[in-house]
Amino acid sequence: AQLYGEEPWHFYFQNLFLNFNIILPLALVALPSVLLFRKWHKHLQNIKRLRLFYYLSPMLAWLALMIVRPHKEERFLFVIYPLVCFSAALAGASLLCFVRCLLESILPVPTAHKMIRVVGALFVVAFIALSLSRNTALVSNYGASGRIFLHLATDPSIRTAAAHGPVTACVGKEWYRFPSSFFLPDRVHLAFLKSGFGGQLPKPFSPEDGTSKAPAFMNDMNREEPSRYVDESECDYIIDLDLPHQSEVHYAATARWRPLHSLPFLDHRNSPSRLARAFYIPAFSAPLNAYAPYHLLVRTHLPSS
Repeated sequence: AQLYGEEPWHFYFQNLFLNFNIILPLALVALPSVLLFRKWHKHLQNIKRLRLFYYLSPMLAWLALMIVRPHKEERFLFVIYPLVCFSAALAGASLLCFVRCLLESILPVPTAHKMIRVVGALFVVAFIALSLSRNTALVSNYGASGRIFLHLATDPSIRTAAAHGPVTACVGKEWYRFPSSFFLPDRVHLAFLKSGFGGQLPKPFSPEDGTSKAPAFMNDMNREEPSRYVDESECDYIIDLDLPHQSEVHYAATARWRPLHSLPFLDHRNSPSRLARAFYIPAFSAPLNAYAPYHLLVRTHLPSS
């Protein structure tokens, strides 16, 4: 875990809340709530308690297993995403039926049913609103990297340059946002510039050896491999997020490079509000967030489109 970083125990709860917002508490309490309130639900009451336990416990077991591991990543939870939705649905159904029966004992039945429908509708609307807010924040704050790499794949000037010979597109500290070499045009390949990252970078797949033997210049300790790096002079294009506080070279400020495409990307350090970073709130988020240009840079002697 020390090789790849460690996160606190609550990392996964924060991550799950960002992805599932108000249905996460329902999913977490699904097992006890369904077992307690299933008799008020006409379908759940016919399912044995042990079977419900089998349905609802895997999500909690997986989450508990991942929490105790020091190294945490969002992708480790992908396997339980369907179970989060399933558990939240069962918990919500059982709780609504219990509350409905409770209200029916103190209010007229039509009034109780109307209140339950209103509460259910408000919950769904709140979930949709928060989900749209989160998705909008992701696109507006962090979507620039994907769109810039799309320009790398589709810009006519890059395709023209590749038609005349091999083209090298370089990344430094933005190496981990590169989607896949499948998105690169023919005769365009990716290379790495030295940056503040001190671990082992990916290595291009070797079609000659395939997976028949361990590739050279690899290690299992996440140690930096200097053989991965190329000199800036070997690059035809550079993809870079130009942060004001970065320790790396500001390529866009040099005479050797000029922007071919640029889009705003959230500057995390200069955006102090967690709420404004995580969710888009009209008239609230924008003034609290700072942005830096995400560049696709072209060497000055290459033509632009």
